[in-house]
Amino acid sequence: MLGGNYSSSALAMMTVATREKIPLLLPGAAASEITGKSCSRYTFRTQATVPVQLRGAMPYVAQLGKKVYFITPSYAYGQDVLRSARGMLKEFGATEVGVDEVPLNTADYSSYILKIRQAKPDVLIGGLIGGDFSSFLKKWNEMGMKDKIPYVSIAITDTDTDFWNVGPQASSGIFVKPWHHNNPTNTAAEKQMVAEFEKKYGRPPSDKSWSAWIAMRSLLEAITAAKSTDSKAVVGALEKWKNTEGDFPYAYCEWDHQLVKPAVIVGVKKQIVDKWDFFDVLKPTSATEADTAKAFGSKEEIGCVMPAL
Repeated sequence: MLGGNYSSSALAMMTVATREKIPLLLPGAAASEITGKSCSRYTFRTQATVPVQLRGAMPYVAQLGKKVYFITPSYAYGQDVLRSARGMLKEFGATEVGVDEVPLNTADYSSYILKIRQAKPDVLIGGLIGGDFSSFLKKWNEMGMKDKIPYVSIAITDTDTDFWNVGPQASSGIFVKPWHHNNPTNTAAEKQMVAEFEKKYGRPPSDKSWSAWIAMRSLLEAITAAKSTDSKAVVGALEKWKNTEGDFPYAYCEWDHQLVKPAVIVGVKKQIVDKWDFFDVLKPTSATEADTAKAFGSKEEIGCVMPAL
């Protein structure tokens, strides 16, 4: 089974997948507990965890200022963003000056933006996604806040619910994405996938498309390696699967099933001339295999106790 974008739905799906002994590949869902305390032998995830993405973003936060305001969604992923970022503030010399945990599908962000304006932070750390993210940025722009207070967020996507919906006029900030279609360091296979996707759909693939693509590739290659579709055999093959096509090999960590691969830090272009490409690629969240492994944490830090098959 492949799917599960929101952390809340992914955690529910994991329970069923574990009970029914069905391999589940999650191309989204960034909450730490998915490969942490709630980890499952039958679940694999391609997107980097919240702490990994935040650690890549925090140096930019520190450059922008020391007073931080949080606006995060009030469910597992948003709570993880808030908890993880708060844990890093001292390390980067920053302090918290305000926080709002926002219900899903909030229609009007005016009151939240007024609170942020009154608090006068140097930088705003967000965790809003989907329709909430686009609604917020549009209102942020309408109320004259674009470029007044820098906005930094993680786990965002290009798709119709995020930037392609927000549009060039209201888009601004620094973000962490799992992948970007116009990254010069993409592998030959990724570039071929982009070309084929554009030919078929008339637009480039979003990072969500890449996450699903690499999840499906790993599943099909694991089935081929196992010479079987038996659940236990597929799980064992996924635990041994590795992609070595680029300069940076990556694989699922055997003891928590998290794909250990850097995310990419991007900034919204000053001038957006391509309606499908809003970003300049700044850097990966980590530069070496050793740094990446360290960023994803040790077995003791993650807290995953993987059950037997």
